[in-house]
Amino acid sequence: MTYEYAPAAGASAVAPSYAAPAAAQAKCTYVSTPAGYVAPAPTNKNLYSGAQISGLSVMTASAATLIDEETLEYLDAQRLVDHRLVKNIELEHKNIEFVFEHTERYNNWKTDELYIERASLTEASFLAKIHDEEQQNLKRRQLEEVSSQKSIGEDQRTFNLIMNEMKSLTDQCGQNILAAERIKCAKKIMKERRNAARLREVEDPEIRVILKGLDFNSKTAAEEKLKTEALAAKEAKIHHAKVLAQLVRNQKEIEQLREVHLLQRKYISRYLDCELEIVDENEALLSEHTSKEQALEEHLKQQADIEENVINMKMLTLQSNQNDRVVSQMAATVRGRQRKEAKLLELRERREAKIREKEFWNSEIAILKAHLSRTGCATDGPEYMEKQAELLSRMPQDLDDCIEEVDEDSMEGDEPTSPVATDDINIAAARARELALFEILKRSHHEASKKLKSQNIKSREMRRIEQQTALAAILVAQEADIKRLKSQQELEMQAFEETQKSSSKADEDNAASNERLYGMLPKFVADVMKTGGAVEPRPFECLAFLTADIVSFTNLSSKSSAKQVVSLLNRLYSQMDDVIDSFEDIYKLETIGDAYNVVAGLNTQETGQPKDFALNMVECAQRFVEIVKNLDMSDQIQDSIQMRIGVHVGPAVGGVANPAMPKYSLFGDTVTITGQMEQTSRPMEVHVSAPTYELIKDVFECEVSEAVAILDGKQRMGAWWLLHKKSRNGSNLRLGASR
Repeated sequence: MTYEYAPAAGASAVAPSYAAPAAAQAKCTYVSTPAGYVAPAPTNKNLYSGAQISGLSVMTASAATLIDEETLEYLDAQRLVDHRLVKNIELEHKNIEFVFEHTERYNNWKTDELYIERASLTEASFLAKIHDEEQQNLKRRQLEEVSSQKSIGEDQRTFNLIMNEMKSLTDQCGQNILAAERIKCAKKIMKERRNAARLREVEDPEIRVILKGLDFNSKTAAEEKLKTEALAAKEAKIHHAKVLAQLVRNQKEIEQLREVHLLQRKYISRYLDCELEIVDENEALLSEHTSKEQALEEHLKQQADIEENVINMKMLTLQSNQNDRVVSQMAATVRGRQRKEAKLLELRERREAKIREKEFWNSEIAILKAHLSRTGCATDGPEYMEKQAELLSRMPQDLDDCIEEVDEDSMEGDEPTSPVATDDINIAAARARELALFEILKRSHHEASKKLKSQNIKSREMRRIEQQTALAAILVAQEADIKRLKSQQELEMQAFEETQKSSSKADEDNAASNERLYGMLPKFVADVMKTGGAVEPRPFECLAFLTADIVSFTNLSSKSSAKQVVSLLNRLYSQMDDVIDSFEDIYKLETIGDAYNVVAGLNTQETGQPKDFALNMVECAQRFVEIVKNLDMSDQIQDSIQMRIGVHVGPAVGGVANPAMPKYSLFGDTVTITGQMEQTSRPMEVHVSAPTYELIKDVFECEVSEAVAILDGKQRMGAWWLLHKKSRNGSNLRLGASR
C-alpha cells in the first residue's frame, strides 16, 4: 500500500505515524486536503464502496495523531512508487490496446492483399487464355490465307490458260475472216469494174458531176423558157439566147468528155484485167504467208505458255513456303509479346504491392506517433525507435528502399526478330530470275516471228514492185493518149469561148439593173416594169402603215453641222433598214428629212391576213424604239434623241406616179390617219389606232390614249398606247418605253 501526502495550506508537514493494514497497502493511497489528512484514495475504483471510504476517513482522522515523521516519509515513498506503477500500468494498457488495433489493421491489410493477389492470378489466367485463343486464331487465319492464296493462284493460272486459248482462237478466226473478206471485196470490186466497163458506164467523178450539172441546166433552161414566154420580147430574146448558148457549150463539153471517156474505158479494161490478176496472186501469196506465220506463232505461244506455267508453279511453291515461315514467325512474335506482357504485369503487380505495403506502414507509423504523443512519450530518437520496434514488430526493415519504375523499353530486346524481309527478297530475286529467263525466251520467239514476217514482206514487196511496173506502163500509155486528145479539145473550146464573151457582158449589165429595180420598187411592180409593161394603179383592201419622226429634229439640225446631221440620219436609217429587211413583206415607202414611212402587206395582199400585217408592223415599231435607245451619239451635240411613232391599218390606193423616175406611192385616208397618230404620239412610245388595236389586242397589252384622230365628216377615231407583249407564263415583256 502506498500513501500519498498532500499537505494543506498552513498545515504542518509532520504527520503521525500509522501502520496501515497489509491489505490496504496494496489497494489505497492517502492524500492530503486543506483540512489535513484524508482517507486513502483507492487506485482501483472497484475496491471500495462509498460507505467504506467514509469509515476509513473517520478512522484516519482519529488515528492521525499516532503517525510519526518516519512513517510519513515511508508513506510518501510508497505513494510515489504506487503512482509510477499506476502510470506504467495505464501506459502498458494503452500500448496493448494500440497493439490490438494495429494487429486488426494488419490482418485486414493482409486479407486485402490476398484478395488482390487472387484477382491478379485470375486476371493473368484469363489473359493467358485470351492469348492462347488469339494465337490459335492467328494460326488458323494464316493457314486459311495460305490455302486461299493457293486456290487463287490455281484459279488464276487456269483462267490465264483458258483466256490465252480463247485469244489465240479469236485471233486465228479474225485473221481467217479478214482474209476471206479481203478476197471477197477484191473480187467484188473487180467484178463491178468489169461490168461497168462492159456497160460503158461513166465512172470518172468529174464527168459524173458535169453530167449532173448538165441535167440541172437542162431543167433550168426548160423552166426559164416557160417564164420568158410571159416577159417582154427583148428580155425573152436575151434570156433565150443565153440559155441556148449555155446548152451549146454544155453539148460541146459532153462530146469532148465522151471522147475522153471512150479512151479511158479502153485503158481501164486493160488495167482492170491486170489488176484482177495481181489481186488474185497477192491474196494467194498473203494467205500462204499468213498460214505460216500463224503456225509459227501458235507453236511459240504454246512453248511460252508451258514455260509460264512452270514459273507460276515455282512461284506458288516459294510463296507457300514463305507463308509457312510468316505464320511461324508471327506465332513466335505473339508468344514473345505474351511473355513480355505477363512479365510486365507481374512487375507492375509487385510494384503496386510494395507501394500499398509502404502506404500501410506509413499510415501505421503516423498512428504510432499520434499514440505516443498522447501518452507523453518521445516521437523521435532512440527511445522512439525502440517503441516502434516493440509495437510494430512485423514492419519490414527495407521499407525505406526506393521502389523502381517498370522499364518497358528495356524489355524490347527480348522479342524475337523476324526473318520475313530476307525471305521476301529471296522470292523477289527468284521471280526476277525466272521472269528474265521468260523474257529471253519471248524475245527469241519474237525474233523468229519477226524474221519470218520480214521475209514474207520482202517477197511480197518485190512482187508488188513488178506488178506496179506493169500497171504504170498501162497508165503512162493512157496519159499520153488523153493528153493528146485534151490538147485538141482545148483548141476547139477556145474558138467557142470567143463567141460567148459578148453575151456574158450583156448578162452582167442586165443583172445590175434588175438589182437596182427591186431595191426601188415592190416586187410585183418591178416584175412588170422589167418586161417594159405599164403598172396599173390598184386598190388595196388592207395595209399596215407606220410613220416615225425624230422629236425636235429641226432644233437639233440647226445646232449641228451638216456632217453631224447626215451621219446621224445615215446611222439611224441604216439600222432601221436592217430591221425592215428581216421581215418578209415590209416595204420602205420614203424618207423625207427625219420622217420615215413604212408599209406592210404590198407583196402578200392576196395570201396574207390583216392581223399578220398589224403584228409585224407593231413589232417593227418596237424594234425602232430599241434602236433609238441604243443609238451611238458620241459624235453628236446631244447624248440621245427621241422618236414618235404612229401605226394605223386600213385601205389604200397605190401606183407609179412618174414612169420616167419610177416611185411607188400610196394614197388615201389611211396615210393621213397614220400621220395624225405620229403627231399625237408621246416621245419614245408607239401610238396605234383603234382598228390596229382590234387586230393586236390578243397579243399585246395596250392603254387607252387621250388623243383622237379626226376623220372626214369630223368623225373621231380612238387611239391606244402600246404597252407590252403578253406572255403565257404570267410574266409580261415590256416592249415600249416606260412612262
